[in-house]
Amino acid sequence: MERVIGIGAGGHSVVMIDAIRSTGRYDIAGLLDADSSRYGDQVLDVSVLGGDEQFSNCREQKITGFFMGLVGVKPSPLRAKLYQGALEQGLQPVDVIHGSAVLAESVTHGRGVTLLARAVVNGRATLGEDVTVNTAAVIEHDATVGDHVHVAPGAILLGGVGVGNHAYIGAGAILRQGVQVGKGAFVAAGAVVVDDVAPGMIVKGVPAS
Repeated sequence: MERVIGIGAGGHSVVMIDAIRSTGRYDIAGLLDADSSRYGDQVLDVSVLGGDEQFSNCREQKITGFFMGLVGVKPSPLRAKLYQGALEQGLQPVDVIHGSAVLAESVTHGRGVTLLARAVVNGRATLGEDVTVNTAAVIEHDATVGDHVHVAPGAILLGGVGVGNHAYIGAGAILRQGVQVGKGAFVAAGAVVVDDVAPGMIVKGVPAS
């Protein structure tokens, strides 16, 4: 069983630990976090081992993989920066597919993809690297989702939707068929997106604007 370590010890790490355990594929060695006040804490029963300085111990402890245990509520370069930092330490991102998630056989995806409980990704969709499809979110056929995108719980991306790198799709948002969301855009919770969203734009409401 591959030994892995989590980056981040916030609330998101709780659902990540549950999802990882549902796969039966990985042994979680611990969590890393920048907040020194968390060192020695436990998330569920997984210990917060320290900060980035602990990367140097990974090889000795036979840790080869990592997962992202943090997520922001808006687009941020932090997650991508930490992800890249783990790669530079020789760790490889692991795919985390909860036992209740659905990933169609014709889906293509990059490294480090996460599908949480009851998430659905349907036929011919394409997911980039480090994409999170959170609890009960749906990505429909032929949709394309870029790198480091977070699709929050209950969001629905209909057929042919495109989402650029580093964008954030809020909880319960609905993106109409074929809509294109630009790089780094933010779609607020509950928004109904019927028109394209420019890169870096923040939209909310029904219809979203």
